[in-house]
Amino acid sequence: MIVDGNCKKIHYLADNIFCCGAGVVADVENLAQLVSSHIQLLSLNSGRAPLVCSFVRVMRQTLYRYQGYVTAAFIVGGVDDTGPHLVTIYPHGSSDALPFASMGTGGLAAMAVLETNYRPKMKQNEAEDLVRNSIKAGVDNDLGSGSTIDICTMKLDSVDRHQETSAKVETYSEEVYARGMSEAEYSYRPGSSIIVTEEVKMLKFDQN
Repeated sequence: MIVDGNCKKIHYLADNIFCCGAGVVADVENLAQLVSSHIQLLSLNSGRAPLVCSFVRVMRQTLYRYQGYVTAAFIVGGVDDTGPHLVTIYPHGSSDALPFASMGTGGLAAMAVLETNYRPKMKQNEAEDLVRNSIKAGVDNDLGSGSTIDICTMKLDSVDRHQETSAKVETYSEEVYARGMSEAEYSYRPGSSIIVTEEVKMLKFDQN
């Protein structure tokens, strides 16, 4: 059941670190808030900005402790003193560090676009267009995905977050459906299909 397909998909962890979640929304939001508060306390005690690897470690340990019963998967992205990072975390606690990633029910369609068009050292506008097109592919090919696109561009000294309206996604969907419409007419004359056997049965209904 999808209560609101237009909710925000990017969750705040720290000023320089954000995450996207897949799975049960309650598990995703609660675990993100729990890990965020834990690392913020660690940051206050150490007197330094939080690292992406710290979030990844705490999330992995927490998910592994529940052995998959917390139905939450994450894509954690951030920029810290060691550089930019993008890490996927699965519900059982395993993780991958990749140049691009997709998760969730629309992840296969999004991954197809990412693998086709990704190349190293892309410009910011090219990378945003790639992310936008991959999310659109996931939305159009999956009934469980939402209808908005959230984009978060992180740099060492700034973060830019914005959400595109569903109208843009619907416009893209209309273009996809238009390309997928059949150009030929499929009409068959009566009698084209051979009837091998025919049997008629009378059904009795009890109206009481």
